[in-house]
Amino acid sequence: MVSDTSNRLCGPCNCILENIREVNWHTNLVHHHSLRTLEESANAACGVCTVLLEHLQSSSFQQVSDMWDKLFPIKCESDTSSASWQSSFELTLTSDGVKNLGLKFTFEVIEESVGNQSGYTPSSTTDSPQSWELIGQWLKQCTENHDRCNAPIPELWAPTRLLDIGTPGDKYVRLVERDESLFLKQPYATLSHCWGTTQLTCTTSCNIKRHRHGISWTELPKSFKDAIRIARSLSLRYLWIDSLCIVQDSIDDWLHEADIMSKVYRYGFINIAATGAVQSSEGCFWKRDPRVVQPTEFSIQWNNCEKLESRRYHVVPDPHLWARKLVDEPLNQRGWVLQERILSRRVLHFGHEQLFWECREFVACETYHRGLPFSLRGNTLIDIKTLDLGDEPQDDRWPAKYVSKSVNARGTLLGHVWSTVTELFRPITLQEVTLNSTMKSASVYRDWDAVVELYSLGALSFPHDKLVALSGIASAMSMVEKNAPGDGYLAGLWQSSLPSHLLWTTEKTEKRRQTLIPSRYEQYIAPSWSWASIRGKISLTWCQHNYDPKDYLAALEGAEVTWSDPRARFGQVKSGFLRLSAPLASVLWEAEDSPSLANPMAAKITHIFPRNFDRHMSVSIPPDTSTKAEILFDTVSDDVSDELTLLPVIGIMRRTAHENETMFGLVLQQQAKPECYSRLGVFYTTRLRASKILRNMPRQSVTII
Repeated sequence: MVSDTSNRLCGPCNCILENIREVNWHTNLVHHHSLRTLEESANAACGVCTVLLEHLQSSSFQQVSDMWDKLFPIKCESDTSSASWQSSFELTLTSDGVKNLGLKFTFEVIEESVGNQSGYTPSSTTDSPQSWELIGQWLKQCTENHDRCNAPIPELWAPTRLLDIGTPGDKYVRLVERDESLFLKQPYATLSHCWGTTQLTCTTSCNIKRHRHGISWTELPKSFKDAIRIARSLSLRYLWIDSLCIVQDSIDDWLHEADIMSKVYRYGFINIAATGAVQSSEGCFWKRDPRVVQPTEFSIQWNNCEKLESRRYHVVPDPHLWARKLVDEPLNQRGWVLQERILSRRVLHFGHEQLFWECREFVACETYHRGLPFSLRGNTLIDIKTLDLGDEPQDDRWPAKYVSKSVNARGTLLGHVWSTVTELFRPITLQEVTLNSTMKSASVYRDWDAVVELYSLGALSFPHDKLVALSGIASAMSMVEKNAPGDGYLAGLWQSSLPSHLLWTTEKTEKRRQTLIPSRYEQYIAPSWSWASIRGKISLTWCQHNYDPKDYLAALEGAEVTWSDPRARFGQVKSGFLRLSAPLASVLWEAEDSPSLANPMAAKITHIFPRNFDRHMSVSIPPDTSTKAEILFDTVSDDVSDELTLLPVIGIMRRTAHENETMFGLVLQQQAKPECYSRLGVFYTTRLRASKILRNMPRQSVTII
C-alpha cells in the first residue's frame, strides 16, 4: 500500500506500469497523447509527468520548431527482464518527432523505514514543527555516528571575529574579537547568503566600536535574524556572518580574512545556507505546496515473483534534472558559495521548495529524508561533499618555500646527478615552485576538476573574486605531508597536471530559458591559458584522460604567476606566463556553421605551414563533409585573424588495420612581443594527414601569457 505521505502516479503512468509487470523488454508503450493530458497529470503532482513537463519547458526544447506538434505521442521503453529480483529498474520516455528527448527515470526499491525518521510528512512551510524535528534528526545522526564529520581538529582556532548571539529570547547581538579568548572552545555556525542589491548591514572602521557594544535587532535583515534563530535552536552561542565579521572598508582586513576563509568554514560546527533568498531581506523560510516536496511512490506485483507481496518503489528523476532543485537556487548561483559548501563540515540549506542536508557522510532532503537514493549519489552537482577536498584540517603544513633539491631522488647516484642537473636549470618563480613535483593524490585532482566545472557555472558580483572565491579549497588541497614537496598552484591550475590540463574547453549553457555564451573578462583576471580568464562554463573532459608519457608532444619549460598580494598566494593574480616547447604550426581555417555545437565558435583547418613561413608555402588539406569541427574557440569573436598558431600537446597514434591518430592542442594568437602568444581555444583533429604534418613541424619554445 502506498504511503499517505507520497504522491501517486497518474493514469497513463499506471497503465505503463501495469504493462511492464510482465518481465520483458518493452518498447513503444504510449505515455501521453496530448499536451492537455500531460498538464493535467503534472497538476495532479504525478512525479513522472511533473518532471517531464518542466524538462520540455526548458530552453533546449523551446528552440525546436513546432515542438509541441511533433512531440506527441510520447512513448516509453523499459527493460524489466530482471526487475523482479533487482533493486531498481529504469523507464525512458522518448518521442519519434523530438529525437533528443530520451528522459530517463529510475525506480528504486524503498528500503524498510529505520528509526524515528519514518512517516515524515512535509508541511506548507519550511518553518514548521515537522521541519525542525527533521533537522534535529539529521544533526543527531551526524554528530553521533559520522567519523568524518567529527574528526578532531589539530588545534584550537576561532575566526578573527564572531557574533555573540546570546540565547533564545535575547534581543542583543554583539561583535566579539578573538583576542578576548572568550569563544576559542565554543562551537560556532557560519551563514551563507546572497547580499543582493539592497543596503546590507555591515561592519566598517567607523562603526566597529559600536558593533562591539551591540548591534540593534532592528538593523539586521531577515536572513540574519533567521540565521540567529536557527543557530540558537541548535544551542549555538556564536555565529559568523561575512558582512559583520569582516571590516568591509578595509582592504587589509579583507585580504587577511580571505586568506583564512578556508579555516572559517572548516572549523565551523555547521553552515546555515539561506539558499532560496535572492536578497538578505527575504530570510530563510518559505511557504510551498507540500505536494512538490513529497516523493512519488507506488507498489508493483511482478507476475513471475514467487512471493505474493508487492514491492514498493519511489520515482527518481535523472540526476542532472534533480540537481537543478538545488543548483538553480539563488545562493548556489553565486560563485563564492561553492567552497563554503565543500569546506564546511555540515550544511543546512533552506531552499524555496525544501530543506537540504549535506555533510561528509550523508546527503538528504525532505523528499528523500532518509538519504538520497542510490541513483542520485556520486553526482557532483548534488553530492559535492563526497569529494576529498578539505576533509580534515592540516594547518601550517604548506612549506614557505620548496625547491627542486628537496625532491627525494631515492638516494641513488643517478638520482643525485639528475637532481644536480635540474637544480642548475630550475626556474625561479615567486612561489619557488618545482617542475619536479608530482600529484599527491590523483583522486584529489579529479575532485578539483569537478569543483572547477561546477564553480564555472556560478556568478560573481566582482570578477576579481574569480580566484579568491576558490582560494580556501586551493589552500586545503595544497597541504602536504611534512617535509614533502608540494605542488605549484598557477592561477587555478596545478603545475603537476600540466600540460594536459591546458586542454580545458568552454561550453554554452542554459539558464532560465536563455543560452549563455562564455566570454573573456574585460579586465585582467588570469592569464589566457587559465580557465579563470573565462566567464562561463568550463569542461575538463580532455584533461582527465590517462595519457601515456609518449603521447605528449609538448613539454613544460617554465611557469610563473605573480600574485596581487604575496600573502594571498591562492588569490588575485597580476600576471603569469607558461613556457612550452612543442611542434609549432601556422594554419588557415574556415568557420563551422553549426548552432547545435556546445562550443561558442568552431572552425575547420584548411591549410598548414611552418611558423615564420609565407602562407603561399602552405599545404592544402581541405575538409570534406565528414570532417567535424577541429578548432574550438573559447569565445565568440569577430576579430580573429585568418592565420592562427597551433601548438600540439597530445598526439595518440593507434596502429590498427588502418593507421590513425588523434591530436589535441592549443590554438594561439601571436602578440606584439616576439614569441609571445595568448590562447584563443583548443584544437582536436583525427585527420591522419593533418596530424602527421603537425607532428613533424619544427619544435620551438613559446611563451603564453
